[in-house]
Amino acid sequence: MLDAKLLKACMASRRDYNKIAPYLSADELSPQAKVWWNLMDEWYRADKLASQVDIELIRDRGKRHFNEKYANDLLEWFDDLPEVPSSTNVVREALDIKLWNAEQELNRLLADPSSSRSKKDKMLKLVQELSNAESLSKSEVYDPGDDYMTDFHVLSPENKISLAPKALNIRCKGGAVWGDHIVLFGPTEIGKSLFAINMAAHFLRNNRKVLYIGNEDNIHKIRMRMRSNLSNMTEEEMVKHPDVAIARSAKRGMVPDLLKMKHLKPGFVSDIHEYADEFKPAIIVLDQFRNLGGKNDSLTQKMNDNAIAFRSLISHHQAVGVSLAQAYAGDHDKKKVWYEYDDIDSSRTGLPAQADLIVAIGADEHMLARGTRAISLCKNKLGDIHEGFMVRFDHAHSRVTT
Repeated sequence: MLDAKLLKACMASRRDYNKIAPYLSADELSPQAKVWWNLMDEWYRADKLASQVDIELIRDRGKRHFNEKYANDLLEWFDDLPEVPSSTNVVREALDIKLWNAEQELNRLLADPSSSRSKKDKMLKLVQELSNAESLSKSEVYDPGDDYMTDFHVLSPENKISLAPKALNIRCKGGAVWGDHIVLFGPTEIGKSLFAINMAAHFLRNNRKVLYIGNEDNIHKIRMRMRSNLSNMTEEEMVKHPDVAIARSAKRGMVPDLLKMKHLKPGFVSDIHEYADEFKPAIIVLDQFRNLGGKNDSLTQKMNDNAIAFRSLISHHQAVGVSLAQAYAGDHDKKKVWYEYDDIDSSRTGLPAQADLIVAIGADEHMLARGTRAISLCKNKLGDIHEGFMVRFDHAHSRVTT
């Protein structure tokens, strides 16, 4: 019934169909599903604007064209289609179909004395890959070409994406380039989202497209904090004068063409791929990393898997990635000021290994009272300068100053 659920989901949503169609052949489905899949495929190809398939119309279309010998069985199978799975599970359903087919083929090869060792090994490798896969897409190769001047162009100062605050940008030699992954971490309530919002607002001021993915705080609150930063107005002032707040922030880049904010519950890396495909951002902010879903029960393994997947995502979309993570649980008393890269909670090697810049935020009780924070550069491949610095947090305007 795996393909029945997948078929129903793709008929109900062209978006889900678009996720699956390039990677799944009708020949990989059961005979009944294959017949209906081909009809659905014709439907979407004929009507480029169709957002879903009309179930009754496609049923009637099948009824008119089916061979009498098989019509009743096919219609009965269609009428028994299960409920639509959630969109987040559609890719998993397709992967399970591919895995099941690969396992059946592997079993056939193992039972056949005449099959070669190389065929068996190749199929075993495919089964292992599908067992661990989170995405339908295969590995990609980026070819930089033979024109070595492109290296200077990509890495030139004018093409770098500058970072905020200024002290961070200086230590990163002018900023980041696409494919770079920046990890921000610290204990609970230290101001990680504030730091990320301030950085995202800086990107918008510089006319950079930002996709902000939240899966913890209310996305409306995050958006209001972004507007506060860009309009230089407190929440109370914005509530009293919303038109002024909207106009001021729009002048500084908070417009639909430059900013998309989405809330996932909790979401998967594949969901972010979908939004990035539509929006084509220069920067993807993920707040927070540990809340992403995954197939592993172990938080550590899940974070390690997602770290690799997120790194692949930003490379695929030629974007800069900014993700937020927690500090080790034992540090939640907020007494720690300076951090090391292995202080990241639940992923002390996996996530750090996939980062180019790791920024930790720390403070003791006196610093918290004064609104100051210590910024540790636990890893810095962008500028190779690891000297930390102090900043001040302006909570009223969600700003970071040095």
